[in-house]
Amino acid sequence: MTSGTAARSARPLDQDGKAPAAWTPDFRRLLDDAPVNVMICDLVDFRIAYANKATLATLRTIEHVLPIRADQLVGASIDVFHKNPAHQRRMLADPANLPHRATIEIGGEHLELLVSAVTDSKGRYVAAMTTWSLQTARVKAERDNQRLLRMLDDMPLNVMLCEPEELRLTYVNRRSVETLRPLQHLLPVAVDQMIGQSIDIFHKHPEHQRRLLADPSRLPHRALIQLGEHRLDLNIAAVRTPEGAISGLMLTWAVVTEQVRFIDRVNDFSQDVAGAAAALSRMAEGMAGSAEETNSQASAVAVASDEASSNVQTVAAAAEELSASIQEITRQVEQSSSISRHAVEEALSTDETMRGLADSAERVGEVVGLIQEIAAQTKLLALNATIESARAGEAGKGFAVVASEVKNLADQTARATKQIADQVSSIQKASQAAVSAIESIRRTIERASEASSAIASAVEEQGAATQEITRNVQEAAMGTREVSANIVAVTAAASDNAQAATDMLAATANLTDKARELDVLRAEIEAFMRA
Repeated sequence: MTSGTAARSARPLDQDGKAPAAWTPDFRRLLDDAPVNVMICDLVDFRIAYANKATLATLRTIEHVLPIRADQLVGASIDVFHKNPAHQRRMLADPANLPHRATIEIGGEHLELLVSAVTDSKGRYVAAMTTWSLQTARVKAERDNQRLLRMLDDMPLNVMLCEPEELRLTYVNRRSVETLRPLQHLLPVAVDQMIGQSIDIFHKHPEHQRRLLADPSRLPHRALIQLGEHRLDLNIAAVRTPEGAISGLMLTWAVVTEQVRFIDRVNDFSQDVAGAAAALSRMAEGMAGSAEETNSQASAVAVASDEASSNVQTVAAAAEELSASIQEITRQVEQSSSISRHAVEEALSTDETMRGLADSAERVGEVVGLIQEIAAQTKLLALNATIESARAGEAGKGFAVVASEVKNLADQTARATKQIADQVSSIQKASQAAVSAIESIRRTIERASEASSAIASAVEEQGAATQEITRNVQEAAMGTREVSANIVAVTAAASDNAQAATDMLAATANLTDKARELDVLRAEIEAFMRA
C-alpha cells in the first residue's frame, strides 16, 4: 500500500461510518505527514480505517513479527494485535475509558499506544485514534535498568548512589539496608530514612570528605572509616554520562571490623612467628654450641674415664694383693696364736714342775733340818761320850777316840747338812724366782695370746673389709666400664644433638622464611581487603 492509498483509505467517518465533512484533504495531508504514528479505528467492526505514512514506515521495520504485512493494515481488525480482543473492544466501545495508554508486545517488539476519542462537530464519539511509537529500545533499556537495579539490590555488596552536588543519597540497595540495620544505633537517622540524607551521617568531620569528593581527579577514592566500634571500608567512584560528566557518585562499602581484627591478629601472629623464629634460632645456635661443648667435654670425660678405669684396675689388683697379704698375715697370726697357746701350756707345765721342785726342796730342807738335829744330838752324845771316856781313863780312851771320831763325823754332817740346807735354800729361792718368772711369762704369753687373738680378729675384720673393698673396686671397675660405654653413648647423643641443632637451625631459617611469607601474605590480605 502506498502513501496515496493510505490517504485514500483515511475516509472521514460519521456515525454511520461515513466521512464527516470536516475531514478535508488538508486535514488528511496533515495526518498523513505527521511525524508521529497515527491510526484510526472505526467503532462498527473495530477495523483499522486509517494509518498514516509514519505508521506504515514504522511497521515495515518490524513487519517480521507482525501477524499481517504492513500494506495489509488498513481494513484489518484490531483483534490480530491482541491476545484478548474482547477486552479491547469493551474498552474502545465506551469513550469514558479514553484516553487510554498501554504498552503491548508483539513478537518481542514493544509498542506504546495512546488511544483517544475522535468526535464530530456535535461532540459525538465517532472513532478511536491511536497514536503510538515503537518503544522496544526504551523498554529494553528500562528493563536493563530494572535488571541492573535488581542486580544492585540483590548484589552481595553494599551499594549506594548519591548526587554529586549535595552528596545526598539517591539509592541504597537492600544489602546496604540489611548491613546497616544492626548499626542503626550509631547513625543519626533510621536506615529506612537514609534516602535523601547526606553521606555526612557517616563521618565525624564531613568537611574533609566534601573537599576530597569535590575534586574529580581524586576519584576513585578509598577510605577506612570508624563508625562506633566498627570499621567501614568505603570505595567511592564517579558515575559518568556518555559525555564524561559526573552524574553521581557510587559508594560500595563493607563492614570490615572482623577483617581488620583478623589482619591485626595476622600481623601480631606474624610478629610472634618472627620473634619465635628468632628465639628458636638463638636457641638452636645455643644448642649447637652446647652440643659441641658437650661433645668436647664428653671426649674429655671419656679420656678421664679410661684413665679412671685403668686406675681402678690397678687399685683392684692392689686390693687383691692386699687381700692375699692379709690372708697370709691371718695365717701367721693364727700360727702365732697357736704357738702362744702352746707356750702358755708349757709355762703352766713348767710352773707346776717348779712348784713341785720347790715343794721337794722344802721337804729336803725339812730332812736336812732333821739331819742337823740328829748331827747336833750326835755331837752332843759324842761330847758326852768324850766326857765319860775321860772319866773312865785308860779304859775309856778307845771310846774317846770313837767319840771324837763320831764328833768329827757329826761336825762334818752338820757342815754338810748346812751346805745342803744352803743349797736347798738357794734352790727354793731359785724355784720361787722361777715360779714367779714363769708366772710372769705365762701372763705375758696370755696377753700376747690375747693380743694375737685381737690381731687375728682385727686381721679377720680387715680381711673382710679388704674383700669388701675388692668387691667395691671390682664394681667400681664395672661402673667405670659402664661410664665409658655411657660416655660413648653421650658422645653419640651429643653428635646427634649437634645434628639436631643443625637441623633446627635449618628449620628455623625455614620458619623465618615462612614468617616473611606470612608478612607478605598479610600485606596481600590487606591489599585484597582494600581491592
